[in-house]
Amino acid sequence: MKKLMFITLFLYSSFVYSNQSDGACKKIDTFFPYKAGIVAEKSGEPEYAFDIFCNLAFKGDYRAQFKLAQYYNQGLENYIEPNKVYAVVWARIANTKILTRRKSNFIEQVMSELPDTGINQVDELYSSAIRMIPTGIRIDMKYKPLDLKKILEEHNKKQQYTGSRIKRSEPPAGLGIIE
Repeated sequence: MKKLMFITLFLYSSFVYSNQSDGACKKIDTFFPYKAGIVAEKSGEPEYAFDIFCNLAFKGDYRAQFKLAQYYNQGLENYIEPNKVYAVVWARIANTKILTRRKSNFIEQVMSELPDTGINQVDELYSSAIRMIPTGIRIDMKYKPLDLKKILEEHNKKQQYTGSRIKRSEPPAGLGIIE
């Protein structure tokens, strides 16, 4: 019983988001969208991609949560060890609100590789993690993309014609109406 409590406490404490580099993931101060993680992954920087996905996953991005599940399933050499329990927990979190067949198949496949103790750990860890970690969100959709054409049009509307071909925001100070 003590051993099971220790394992659960260890898994739970390593699962909780931390600001330290030795925590669940390295905190990134700048916001990076999901696509930045994909670009980092394709550019041969999987450690950086993992950290981007990890930060997004703890904020509730279900796509990043599933990416973390895949990373934990395979592991990253010299960065994270493969952990099937974490893989299933992250996949279940990602599949909570946005259900897909792909995630369900992944969960079934990895669960079949786990021993009974691993299945118990998944259930315990999932039940506590789902209360703390939001899911079903696409974080980058919360940020409104800038419409540069619209901003330029508004800027051009504010400019006044000063009588020359030079457009300025305000007419020159020495210009007045001659009577």
